[in-house]
Amino acid sequence: MKYDISTKRVTVLLKGIAFANGVALSKDRSFLLVAETTTRKILRFWLKGPNAGKHETLAVLPGFPDNIRRSPDGDFWIALHSKVGLFSKWATSWPWAGKVILGLPLDFKQLHYLLVGGKPHATVVKLSSEGEILRVLEDIDGKTLRFVSEVEEKDGKLWIGSVLVPYVGIYAFMRVIISIGFGVVFVATILLSFDSIDDEIRVFNITNNHQEFKNGSLVSLFGKEIDGRDRLSIPLPDGAYGPESLAFDIGGGGPYTGVSDGRIIRWTADELRWVDFAVTSSKRDGCLGPKDHTQMEHICGRPLGLGFYGKTGELYIADAYMGLLVVGPNGGQASPVSKLVDGVAFGFTNALDIDQTSGVVNHVSVIISSDKTGRLMKFEPNTNKTTLLLDNLMFPNGVALSENGDFLLFVETTTCKLFKFWLKTPRIGELEVMTQFHGFPDNIKRIKSGGFWVGINSRRGKLLDWIISNPWIGKFVVEWSPFDCTRIHLYMARLIGHLGMGIRLDRDGNVIDVLDSSKGKKWKLVSEVEEHNGYLWVGSVTRSFALKERNQDQQTPRILETGSFSPSKWARIPYVNDGRPFWQYIVSSSTGCSDSQYFEELYNYYTTDKAWHLCDPEAEQVFQALRKAGVKVAVVSNFDTRLRPLLRALKCDHWFDAVAVSAEVEAEKPNPMIFLKACEFLGVQPEDAVHVGDDRRNDIWGARDAGCDAWLWGSDVNSFKEVAQRIGVEV
Repeated sequence: MKYDISTKRVTVLLKGIAFANGVALSKDRSFLLVAETTTRKILRFWLKGPNAGKHETLAVLPGFPDNIRRSPDGDFWIALHSKVGLFSKWATSWPWAGKVILGLPLDFKQLHYLLVGGKPHATVVKLSSEGEILRVLEDIDGKTLRFVSEVEEKDGKLWIGSVLVPYVGIYAFMRVIISIGFGVVFVATILLSFDSIDDEIRVFNITNNHQEFKNGSLVSLFGKEIDGRDRLSIPLPDGAYGPESLAFDIGGGGPYTGVSDGRIIRWTADELRWVDFAVTSSKRDGCLGPKDHTQMEHICGRPLGLGFYGKTGELYIADAYMGLLVVGPNGGQASPVSKLVDGVAFGFTNALDIDQTSGVVNHVSVIISSDKTGRLMKFEPNTNKTTLLLDNLMFPNGVALSENGDFLLFVETTTCKLFKFWLKTPRIGELEVMTQFHGFPDNIKRIKSGGFWVGINSRRGKLLDWIISNPWIGKFVVEWSPFDCTRIHLYMARLIGHLGMGIRLDRDGNVIDVLDSSKGKKWKLVSEVEEHNGYLWVGSVTRSFALKERNQDQQTPRILETGSFSPSKWARIPYVNDGRPFWQYIVSSSTGCSDSQYFEELYNYYTTDKAWHLCDPEAEQVFQALRKAGVKVAVVSNFDTRLRPLLRALKCDHWFDAVAVSAEVEAEKPNPMIFLKACEFLGVQPEDAVHVGDDRRNDIWGARDAGCDAWLWGSDVNSFKEVAQRIGVEV
């Protein structure tokens, strides 16, 4: 409603709102934002312009919104008094359940605790006038921000109110002043400095339409055989993971891929390293480094779909949060080209493909992944216009244009279906289902020689086949479950073992080739298959390394040629066998000394017990106990053939049943093949093995990608004795 001070008249502006709980006027007074607490929506009601009197959903939040306050710069602070819990999401999805709950003899505080599961999880969100999340503050443990009701920005500080906190406290980790206003409801007002927030209240990823991107990898391989003997490990830059999709530029360079910290990086074959190419967000503070980047994606960006336009060399980017962007051939800061279609924000922008004749960019987005809010759109760079082609889609997740531009293929991950949408006469505008996969499809890539590759996250299995064959069960799972469909998919995938694959289709959707697990090696959550120069590059959203497998019909590229080493000749690992050429290059390039006698002295020094020390005095006793108990033990190391004489020099070689050293097995951690080789040497299955290491990326991620359990030294375990005790061996 509105109240006119001059006339003292109240007018109803909008009816039928489910628990209207906050309102704020835009800076230009053209619209109002209204919080609909029950549905977790932020509504925009237009007061002026061509849409005056109309309203629309601007955002769907992952918590219950309360008051809204406009910031001095024209954005909006929204208080979420708690995150949505499992029970509350189910209860608020069904009106009859809500009526039953409201009929219980409980006061407001008791009802609130019931809905949030007894644990407050308050959050503060800064929202732009177009529904873009600009900043988030969150207190996961509910120690400081509890039942937040309002956020007011004043003089560079945030005043945060709560309707239920009845205490006074001072928090040492930040400058906090709490004052209490006494009345029927206790009101706590907390003064927070923007610069004083540490890990207790931390930047966190709030997304209303997309679930986590966990550790990912870029995988390249050739042919059907997943034979790890010829894999090349290509580590991503420190702290980066999740290259779901990739692209090659007009000169064949690359691949380029978007990673978890918001960068687009390019692989340089000559230098054998990744270099930064572009970013999708100008806000880069706190984006880099080893961390869970999902908590910063809404700020740093999350580039997913990539595609080059051959005529200009420009790279178009589908970013989950920033919409559709473009960057020139030299990279740098990408520029947004489209965020809205028919006045509605894209939401989660995922995949794209480009018509190389016209430059039209076809792409997909979704607002809520468990609803029919997915859309297929096209962007025309000549007119800067975005047009809606299809809507009411269930989580569209890949798009590819046919070789002559007469139709588009796209998938619905939730329904496992592949669709063909006709763009040209005589069937223009027609939509048909081409096939339904026995797994959850992700990205689609066109093949130059004809046909398409489709990445399959994971297979469905008998349980999921039963669910999908009974629509009412699928509807129950999606609509009644407290999870959205992406979480459901991930949990189901875990249940059946993540077994992904790549499927090659012809123009008519017929399966002509399947690339999947072989010889017991498993692919996990495959996101994309890209064919380039006789190789298949395969992306996976769970891997933490990059691989390349050679053409089985060609000779294995070698590192050593005529006894010399050059960094441009790296093929799979920096060195094989004794590694002398590699280490000689390292020593001479770092010290400037090329004296062969000096090098031999230094090289041999590291095979003696003078250069190494066993830090755990109980180690020998522990390994004796393990051997007595029948536990098999292997050493897994990124090193050369000097490891064996070194173990003898340290008088510990008899502790181990096997040695898997990278220079011998031709695979380096975190490549899972070195762990699989160790299991093979011991005669055990990966699921029966545990790897202990001190590097989260190389040891923990690598071992888990191989199917082993993994414990981090210094965190999970702190001594060999503790390792033995955890596996049930008394020392």
